[in-house]
Amino acid sequence: MSLIPDTDQAPGYCSIATAPLTPDQITRIVSCATTGNETAGIIVITEKELGLKGKRMLHILKSNDDCTLVVEYVGVRKSKFVKKDLERFTAMMDAYEESSEDEEVLYIVLMKEDGTICRRNSLAALHRQGVVVMRCPAGDDADSDSEDSSSSSDDSE
Repeated sequence: MSLIPDTDQAPGYCSIATAPLTPDQITRIVSCATTGNETAGIIVITEKELGLKGKRMLHILKSNDDCTLVVEYVGVRKSKFVKKDLERFTAMMDAYEESSEDEEVLYIVLMKEDGTICRRNSLAALHRQGVVVMRCPAGDDADSDSEDSSSSSDDSE
């Protein structure tokens, strides 16, 4: 008998009924995050540009209904999304809100297809904050073999 994975562990998972990112947008965000190259329609803001320390990035794009989508793709790091990641993402959200004039903003944490997250603390806290958690659909992890350019080195700054 095979085990059925928990819903939030399945590729393509989204914490809300209608996924705010299209497959094309996911592919573009993953490409932008893993290559470091700007992609049309996506604005990249780093922690340093937000007045924080580190190299993590937010990917900003507009949805069809003029809502601003603010995405952190956490697939560039090989480790589990834990409390310190949650704290840094929250600090980035707060700094973005202070510097932005956008009226309607939806925050999204986009994980690799097989990425892990601390379900007891981080996932629950993201849900409480209204952050959408999504997983890349199966086969969409263009970076599965790429080097981790922002792992532990950005924690020491």
